[in-house]
Amino acid sequence: MAKTRIKKKEWIKIVAPTMFHESVIGEVSVVDIRKLLGRIVSSNLMTLTNEPKKQNIIVKFSINSIKGNSVGTEVIGYSLLPTFVKRLIRKGKGRVDDSFIIKSGDNKTLRVKPFLLTLNKTKKSVLSALRKAAYNSLSEKIGKMSYEDIIKELIEYKLQITLKRELSKIYPLRVCEIRVIEPVKEKARYHNVIKKTEKKEKKTDTKEVKEKPKEEKNIEEKKEVSKKEENPEKKKEEFKKEKKSEEKDAKTQD
Repeated sequence: MAKTRIKKKEWIKIVAPTMFHESVIGEVSVVDIRKLLGRIVSSNLMTLTNEPKKQNIIVKFSINSIKGNSVGTEVIGYSLLPTFVKRLIRKGKGRVDDSFIIKSGDNKTLRVKPFLLTLNKTKKSVLSALRKAAYNSLSEKIGKMSYEDIIKELIEYKLQITLKRELSKIYPLRVCEIRVIEPVKEKARYHNVIKKTEKKEKKTDTKEVKEKPKEEKNIEEKKEVSKKEENPEKKKEEFKKEKKSEEKDAKTQD
């Protein structure tokens, strides 16, 4: 009998990019190291930088290279914990949430979601002005920087501070955060566009289908009216018959 060879699993280190000084994110036991390529791993920023203040930030990594018994990664997302955002919210404050797509300096399409809180309750016109100003300032800054530089400035909290200074000229802010920033996949983007076009086509088809029966109904009604106008004698005979039947019923009751 031939003996079956069983491959043993090996522990492989997942290493962060150079901006995090290639610190170890974690370890995985795998038989074939090539199967790790393309996997997504998330880590708390506090574990990478050893700063407790950054425990509310999560960074997503994608495994993209093999380095001996370790695996290299790239950053594919930056986000705040939802529980942290809930703790920031207070009554009697104006809140601004937004989501838009911006192209970076190295031609990467990014989904950006800023989060703003004012010191006091404000008018809707002020909130809309803050929203527009945040979009304009972020689109200008992100359009000039590469993706790596954007992540660095977010981690060092430089981008948030500069944005807060600019927006505080419109109205003083209590909180100014970038809730999410992540690259948008081209397939998903085009898929959404196709879906929207299909919905529009369906709406136009349904409108045409709804309009056709109305025309048919109008034609049928016109035909009925014309028939009634052609036979006025039949109407008189029917009226006389109805009267006779009513008189008979009255006699039977007496």
